[in-house]
Amino acid sequence: MVTANEAARNAATGLRIKKRRQELGMSQEDLAARISGGGVSKSTVQKWESGRHFPGRHLGSVEAVLGITLVDEQDVRPVPAPAPMSERLRRLMRDELGDERAARLIAHDEHLASGRTSEAGDDHPRGSDHKGRRSAG
Repeated sequence: MVTANEAARNAATGLRIKKRRQELGMSQEDLAARISGGGVSKSTVQKWESGRHFPGRHLGSVEAVLGITLVDEQDVRPVPAPAPMSERLRRLMRDELGDERAARLIAHDEHLASGRTSEAGDDHPRGSDHKGRRSAG
């Protein structure tokens, strides 16, 4: 069941979608066709605009196509940092991957668990790519 707050959010979001779509001269069919990932029909767009449904998993695509943000900052909740890995998992990693690679991955895990990111804004330890390999620079 939809709460009163969710219904209000859905209605406000629907109005913003409809207004921006019309400003861009797009039909509901046009918007549906431009949503990445496919599987969106004109009737889905109608449900969003009427406030009966929230774009949910398509929110990012709708925002990108329309060039607007649909979620207010107050609606965004911080994502908690992941729990540090267990000592058992650390031992298993050392056994399976070797000390050097395991140490890099453990350091990366500790970095993520601390909630900090690097100055570049990525989640990778300095000097490694997303798969834990050393980078050229």
